[in-house]
Amino acid sequence: MSAYSISSRYAVALFELAAEGVKIADDLNKLVVLSENADVMKFLALPSCSVEQKVHVIEKAVGLTAEGQRFLALLCEREKSALIPMIGEQFDALVRKANAQIEVTARVAVAVESKLVKELKSSVESLLGQGVLLSVVEDAQVIGGVVLEVGDRQIDCSIRGKLDAMRRSLAL
Repeated sequence: MSAYSISSRYAVALFELAAEGVKIADDLNKLVVLSENADVMKFLALPSCSVEQKVHVIEKAVGLTAEGQRFLALLCEREKSALIPMIGEQFDALVRKANAQIEVTARVAVAVESKLVKELKSSVESLLGQGVLLSVVEDAQVIGGVVLEVGDRQIDCSIRGKLDAMRRSLAL
């Protein structure tokens, strides 16, 4: 079975627990952040440390709930702790889907005030007809305006896009 399939099963199980009211999302986020540290991942993969020792050390470091400790113990027992980042991604995708949210990236030339980000978010939500999880990225190539990336679609309202369109039309 592929790593994606295995992590998907864990993510679905955690999502179902969260839907039942179990506070597991925060613990999963803590574990995902910890998994970015290579030394932590090496520690979790050590065969010389018991599962109880691993869970105890991680719990002391970040303060996991009982459910989070059981989840980490399960992953360590089955030698699946390397899947934590993928489980986190898939869990987040399930949450977004349940909340009818779609990820949108807005590329802009310069930093944007939070008020303008809120206005942009509400405009994109009304355009798409669903909730939006908006992330803003600075990209000097944009020159001005905004380029929205929605899944595999791109909505280009940038000066760079307009200049490229003019260049193409003049070349014909």
